[in-house]
Amino acid sequence: MSTLLPLGLDWGRGNFKVSGSHGTAWLPSHVAHASGTDLRKADAGIRVAQPQYDIQFDCGNGAPAHYHVGHNAPLTGTAIEALDLTDYTGALDQRALLYAAITEYLRKYGLSGSPDAPLVAKVSVGVPQKALVGEDAPQRKSAIRQWLGTTHTWKAKGAGSSQIYQMVIDKVGVASQAVGALYYYMTRPDRSFRTEVMDALLVRPVGILSLGSSTLELTTVQLRDNGRSRLPEILPDLEGSYPLGAYHMLNMSGEMDTWSLGYRDQQFRTAPKGHETAMSNWLRRVQGHINQRWGTQHKDFAAVVVVGGMLKVPSVREWVRKQFRNAVLAGFDIGEQEDDCITAISQGLYRQIP
Repeated sequence: MSTLLPLGLDWGRGNFKVSGSHGTAWLPSHVAHASGTDLRKADAGIRVAQPQYDIQFDCGNGAPAHYHVGHNAPLTGTAIEALDLTDYTGALDQRALLYAAITEYLRKYGLSGSPDAPLVAKVSVGVPQKALVGEDAPQRKSAIRQWLGTTHTWKAKGAGSSQIYQMVIDKVGVASQAVGALYYYMTRPDRSFRTEVMDALLVRPVGILSLGSSTLELTTVQLRDNGRSRLPEILPDLEGSYPLGAYHMLNMSGEMDTWSLGYRDQQFRTAPKGHETAMSNWLRRVQGHINQRWGTQHKDFAAVVVVGGMLKVPSVREWVRKQFRNAVLAGFDIGEQEDDCITAISQGLYRQIP
């Protein structure tokens, strides 16, 4: 067996992100049932839309599971969009999403992962806060660990090539996505701590704002020095998770609402300016929830660290800077590339793996 490969997995509803020692990879979290037949490649010289990945695997009852995942998936199959917390505990479509994201990472960095030479990984997976609270939280975390912590075999076809992959996930940690954002802020890419940030967090807490596709998430964390180490500590009174992500904004716009949400999301990524009115209304709702949970206390935070793909939209970045004089935007104020706003959480999850 090969060396244990540490991976941070950010299980976002908008994008599934993977980070490790080689770098980062991500793809849109769009999943659709495949028809089971091969897609046409062209028609009279006109290109035919193809899914980013065609994923197949054994689902345990003798019949193979077959899904399209990533870019164009809502156009090439039957989109799956009625998602809830139980999906994190091993729903077949979410397995397909995991396999596609891992495939994207392996292909991007030239890693094998074949059944003859399977990769062995330890992962830290990030999920929304609401998945980790309530009476069912312990059972949900246990179920996530159980289905992830095994040998995974799947067939992935994308960009004209097809390959069978195998990965043994030996160790599984489950954390909130806010933990990933915090460690992204506190550490450097080499996983060393940023001393100036650590010192500041002993004096004042840091606010974490995630503008995701499914949820708006607020978390406040301070560091506690126990004499031996500095331990992050969440302040529950300043924590909140709301179903007010980018998908909520798309539903507010009323544009093309007879089309699948995944298709509308794909179009929004290409041309966000077509949703300016809905964006303005959505940001007012976001601001209302922030005001309700944080009030003006955020002015005394060491920083407000902002993550999420919505930061790719210039008007959203402008709004964030107006709201928070101490804002630190992933991918813009910190990080090595713009896409860090999307991959910050998975990078932080990777960096905190022992």
